[in-house]
Amino acid sequence: MSDLINEVEVGGKTYVVQAIDAQTQYKILQKLARYGIAHLVAGMVKSNADDAGVKRAYLQTIVAVIQQMPEADQDFCISEALKKTAEKGKGEAISISNFCGRISEYVLLGARAIGVQLGDFSCFLNLIPGSTATAQEGIE
Repeated sequence: MSDLINEVEVGGKTYVVQAIDAQTQYKILQKLARYGIAHLVAGMVKSNADDAGVKRAYLQTIVAVIQQMPEADQDFCISEALKKTAEKGKGEAISISNFCGRISEYVLLGARAIGVQLGDFSCFLNLIPGSTATAQEGIE
C-alpha cells in the first residue's frame, strides 16, 4: 500500500492520507455510485476542460455528492476515508474532533481522502488538487 500514501493540504495544514483496506474502499465507491457520482465524473471527462478546471470539478463533485448523502453515509465515507490520516509530522490519526469550528475543512479533507482511497478508479487521485501524486506526475 506504500504507493497509496499521499499528502494533501487543507486549511494551511498538510495531512498524510494512507490507503485503507480494499473492502472499505469498495464500500465507499458503492455509496458514491448510489448517489450518481459515476455520471457526473463521466460528464467531466468528456468535457475536455483544462486540467485545473477538471481538478476543481472533480473535487467539487465529490463534495457535492457527499453533501447529498444521508448523514450515516456521509459519516461512513468521510470517517473511513480518513481512518489512516494524520497531520504531517504527527503520528496520531485525525478525527472530526480535530476540526472544531472548521467543519468545512473536515469535509474538504474527507473529499480529498476519498480521492486517495479511489486513486485507481476514474483517475480520482491525479485529479485531486494538492496530492503529491499530482505534482509528481507533472499534472499541476
